[in-house]
Amino acid sequence: MNQPLLRFIVTKNYKNLSLEQIVRLKNLNIFIGSNGSGKSNFISCLKFLKDSLTKIPDESRAVSSFEDAVAQIGGNRILDVSVESPARVRLAYCFSFSQNSQTNIPARDSGILDLKIFVNRDNARGVNIAEECLYSGDILHDSTPSTPFYYYKFHDREFGKGAVSIYDEPGQFSTTHFEALDNILTNFLGLTAIPRLLKNS
Repeated sequence: MNQPLLRFIVTKNYKNLSLEQIVRLKNLNIFIGSNGSGKSNFISCLKFLKDSLTKIPDESRAVSSFEDAVAQIGGNRILDVSVESPARVRLAYCFSFSQNSQTNIPARDSGILDLKIFVNRDNARGVNIAEECLYSGDILHDSTPSTPFYYYKFHDREFGKGAVSIYDEPGQFSTTHFEALDNILTNFLGLTAIPRLLKNS
């Protein structure tokens, strides 16, 4: 099975890296710029997602992978210094198994992980997930976006609550519905918590 490829990234209020316009990535990317232009912050943005999903939490310290990834960056350094605290930091990553080879635009099988992180510089533990969703489609590509298919939405209406798309029947033309979930923690990425949440629902 092919590994998903990171095809674009969007950020807002993350350090000095304001990429509200889509940054499209290819198989090989070279970053050139002066000191302080955001090259290292771009890499740290990618490392943050990797660490939030893959690092094994330190049970002796009772921290999650997300909290550990925040600590690696420095919780009070995630938010752009020019933005007044508290505020939200947005990180959106697009993964695709294929692409249009001529335009480098992700194909319809892409998935977009869209995170909004609440940051309060005045609180030592003031970094939490404010909203998280995973969806398909090309909502970030066009000025007139199509309606995406949401795999899940967490904290979008109320902290600690969310919904996951469930197939009604297996098959090519299956319909789906949202299954409500409670007790969603704001210190874990939803991608790492979905199996536990579904098991306990």
